Amino acid sequence: MAGAETRSHTLASKFPAALLAVAALGTTVSGQEPDTIHSEAEAIAALRSGDNDERIRAIAFADRLGWRAGSGLKTAVIRAAWAHMGEDGARFDADGVDYGKHASSFDYFEAVIRTHDPAGIPFLVEHAIGKGNRPTNALADFGELALPAVLEAAEKGPAGVGPIDSDVQGALQTLRYLVEDGAVKASYRPRVIDAARQRLTKGPQRFGVVRNAMELAVVLQDPELLVLLERLGRDAAVMVDLLGTEQVEHRDAVFPGSPLVPAMQIRARGLLVGTIRPGGPRKRCWDGDCPG
Repeated sequence: MAGAETRSHTLASKFPAALLAVAALGTTVSGQEPDTIHSEAEAIAALRSGDNDERIRAIAFADRLGWRAGSGLKTAVIRAAWAHMGEDGARFDADGVDYGKHASSFDYFEAVIRTHDPAGIPFLVEHAIGKGNRPTNALADFGELALPAVLEAAEKGPAGVGPIDSDVQGALQTLRYLVEDGAVKASYRPRVIDAARQRLTKGPQRFGVVRNAMELAVVLQDPELLVLLERLGRDAAVMVDLLGTEQVEHRDAVFPGSPLVPAMQIRARGLLVGTIRPGGPRKRCWDGDCPG
């Protein structure tokens, strides 16, 4: 049980939003004996087996190998992760293997990240981009390879407070990392600027989305975006329109000592003058074990 608790603590630090989900699961990768898988071939077979314990051990084996794993195992990990999340024909792969949902989704996220395989980009954008700094940094490590999919995630869905907002928030953060890294080519820059503009002009937007859009605007240093940011910081009515009255009233009722609109305006002004730095700082090669 101690191993399971250690793994849960590690995952929670990488995926803050996952803390309760991991704790509730009760069964984690390191809660299993890892030494029953001795080769990549065994791991691949285990990932396609009907034995949940074997699949968990295979994920742990692949996680330890990381980017050093062969292409066959990397592909098997990514396919198993898609299947676990309900893709590839619900819970089944093309051959009818039932992967189930017994291991933590965050174990699969971590295993896919550790492959450092660009083939995992679509999975990470679809299922992990809204789950904290670990996946957003991992996607940014791919540089311009990740840009098209991340942009699509930043643009998707209508404005409003909905289930995709955490994904939009994570996508905007990843775009900021890519801009900071110099990975946004000139041909993509107008589209990145527009992604930020849409989230700063078309409300209602979730406050986390607005915050990350403001941070993206600052690193882009686009004159029109900076004017937008200045206006949001100066005019409370404009900020209310962007956030939506319903969200503002709900948030202020829950946190009466910290009104949302003034806090967001302080952040906008601080970002403009440099007294507030963007949150979630860039951390390249998160675990210190990356190829090349």
